[in-house]
Amino acid sequence: AASDLERVRDAFRTTLRLGMAATVLLAGGLIFLAPSLQVLGAQWEPSVPIARALGLYVCLRSAAHFMTPLLAATGHPGADAALRACWFVLLAGAIVLVAPEGITAVGVAQAVVAAVLLAAYTEASRRLVGVRPGVVATILGRLGVATALGGAVVLGLRALGGIWVADTTWPTLLLLG
Repeated sequence: AASDLERVRDAFRTTLRLGMAATVLLAGGLIFLAPSLQVLGAQWEPSVPIARALGLYVCLRSAAHFMTPLLAATGHPGADAALRACWFVLLAGAIVLVAPEGITAVGVAQAVVAAVLLAAYTEASRRLVGVRPGVVATILGRLGVATALGGAVVLGLRALGGIWVADTTWPTLLLLG
C-alpha cells in the first residue's frame, strides 16, 4: 500500500509539473504580454492591470486545482469539498468587500484568495497524502522563475524599440509570446 501511495504522489508531481508548465505558459505570459494586447484596440489599455491580476489568479488557482484529483484518488473527497466551500466563502466575501473599489481590485482579491487556498490545499495534501510542500514550492518556484526570465526577455525586446514596440499586429504578438 505504501508503494501505491508513493506512485500516486509521483503521478501527482508529474501532473503538477506538466499541467502548470502549460498553464504558466499561457496565464503567466499574460502577466507580461498584457500591454502587447493593444492589437485588440486602444480600449484594451484600461484592462491591462486586471488581465495581469487574472493571469496570476489562473496560475495560483490551477496549482490548487491539480490537488483535487489527488485528494479524491486517495480517499479524501470530503477534504476537497471543505476546501471548495472555504474557497467559495472567501472569494464571495473578498469580492463583496472590494467590489466598490473597481474591477482591478476584484481581480487582485481573486488572486489573493487563490494564494491562500493554494496554501490550504498544499497543507491538506501534506497532512492527508504526504505530499511535501517543498516539492510543490520547488515546482511552482521554477516555473515562476522561468516566467520572470521570459517576461524580462520580452520587456528587453520591447525596450529595443522598432518592430517590438511600434508593430501591434498579431505576428508581433506571437513572436513576443
